[in-house]
Amino acid sequence: MRKGWKRLPTFDRFPTPVFHMTWLENLESVVLSGGLWSDAQLATRGIAPTNYGDPEIKAKRLRRAVPVVAKGTGPLMLGDFVPFYVLTRNAALYVMQRDGGRGSVPVMLVASAHSFAAETVVWTDRHPLANGVVWTADFAKLPSAFDSAQRLDHSWREHGSGPKAKHEWMAEFLVKDHVPWSAIMALCIRDENDYEAALQEAAWLRIDTPVRRVPDLFESERPTRY
Repeated sequence: MRKGWKRLPTFDRFPTPVFHMTWLENLESVVLSGGLWSDAQLATRGIAPTNYGDPEIKAKRLRRAVPVVAKGTGPLMLGDFVPFYVLTRNAALYVMQRDGGRGSVPVMLVASAHSFAAETVVWTDRHPLANGVVWTADFAKLPSAFDSAQRLDHSWREHGSGPKAKHEWMAEFLVKDHVPWSAIMALCIRDENDYEAALQEAAWLRIDTPVRRVPDLFESERPTRY
């Protein structure tokens, strides 16, 4: 286990980082089941992690078609994908940190968008349930999408109060069905006590994924309803 302490997430080895939010108590299930699974696959496999998401929104995701990919004769649903955020300062974090005060420890799992096969991914320019969402599955457009996201990230304090900005901060990078644990490049934690707990959990699970305390990843905004 390699300790890490960085104020800002640089992630130099993978310049297109994407972020999946979960709870530390889910880490054992994630690792032992071979990684992250989509909501549809979790239901099929009988895996029931602790969720931070609104149940109503989770249900909508299972019914929302993804228009740029197809499976057999019908479209894939949003619930057929493992969601990652392109940016971290968003309303989902507000919900996690509110609930974290009840004893759960929020964790951010970091992967590189370019580590996935092109045919398995799609991404959005805002929350996928928001009006006017643009879906993209062209890997050649991925660098420009991240450039736009970073510009938004750098200006978040000045332009973060409007609903449009909050929708854009919740843009998602979606991976079909499954993300193997080997694709996770870092496990990020907010607080010192949580950091030590995460190190202990990772050691018990015998994973060598770097654990980093990165408080700035966990700044958040209040949620916008969809």
